[in-house]
Amino acid sequence: MKLGILFAFVISLAGCASLPPLAQPAPTAALEPPADSQLARLAANSLHTPGDSGFQILPISYGSMAARVILADRAEKTLDVQYYEIAADSTGQYFLRALYRAANRGVRVRVLIDDLHTVGEDALLSSLAETPNVEVRLFNPFPAGRSSIPLRFVSSLTDLERTNHRMHNKLFIADNTFAIMGGRNIAAEYFLRKPDHNFLDLGSGGSVQIIRCVLE
Repeated sequence: MKLGILFAFVISLAGCASLPPLAQPAPTAALEPPADSQLARLAANSLHTPGDSGFQILPISYGSMAARVILADRAEKTLDVQYYEIAADSTGQYFLRALYRAANRGVRVRVLIDDLHTVGEDALLSSLAETPNVEVRLFNPFPAGRSSIPLRFVSSLTDLERTNHRMHNKLFIADNTFAIMGGRNIAAEYFLRKPDHNFLDLGSGGSVQIIRCVLE
């Protein structure tokens, strides 16, 4: 009986949950790749024909994370990062430290992350967003229930048509020259760092002349 009353109370609160008014931030677009950066020279030297694009499979999870961190450390102008999940575990924090280092060097860092798996990460993401040269945006943010995923959906019952749409894209672009794309989110279980279970995703990396990518 008490559980039913509590559930009814939570449901009644759901109708009150809505996003506060927010001025639309100015849209930002990808920048042209640096003509003579480290990554531009590496891309040019790795391609047989100027103007072509090159692709390489990244089947080993350890190497896949290393590739992201190395690209972040060598980026000179931009990092565009888009993920469904960036966990607050040791793997996620290791990844975010690479973004911090890049931003502190003057690299423009843009992060777009789905809001579903950001439970308990508000302080972490706020700290990242307050870093100079960093832009952080949440895809389809939940109006309430920041402490658990079930509460997020319960508090959004009147807005499920929107919050039910999630973003599963995974993309990491350095200097608009090198990109890593594939099935791996940024969490321990995607890089063989969990003692009990891990995902065996296959990612790919590529070097291209120009990638145009807009994060909104």
